[in-house]
Amino acid sequence: MISNRNGYLVVGKFSVPIREITECIVERQELEKICNKYPVTEEDVFESLDAIADLDSINSRDRLKCKNVGNLEDIQIQTVSITDNLFLKIVQYGRVVNDKVTDFNKLFDIGFLNLAYECYEDIHNGHRQFENSEIHIIVFDAVESMIDGQISMEDIFNLLQIQLDDIKV
Repeated sequence: MISNRNGYLVVGKFSVPIREITECIVERQELEKICNKYPVTEEDVFESLDAIADLDSINSRDRLKCKNVGNLEDIQIQTVSITDNLFLKIVQYGRVVNDKVTDFNKLFDIGFLNLAYECYEDIHNGHRQFENSEIHIIVFDAVESMIDGQISMEDIFNLLQIQLDDIKV
């Protein structure tokens, strides 16, 4: 359970600062390593992730850049740069989609692909509801910048659907 200790959010019976835990997530440390480093449970780690991802707002300095390491027929999206805040929010989104997964890189992939897919699904269905969500807009803009008009929205929608099917656990 998260509590406030002298103005700092802490978790666990030994009051570990949650920002220390989320910094480990950002550094791509494995869940087991974090639980060994600090006296926290798996649940404490994900509570910390949720707290910081919910507490910190998206701002104008948050960036996401992707590149296609495949080709136009076989798109393979790779994140080239991302701010820590966005990484945590996308990992959190992945966890919402599949709370059985505990690997942060896999959760990022699940979150990113679902966010991107939902954007193109909206367009496919004739509306743009995703524009009401900052995180969706950032992911959409990163994908659009990556494909640079070389692939139709319908094709990217179908490719994302295939990639989502491949990543399901």
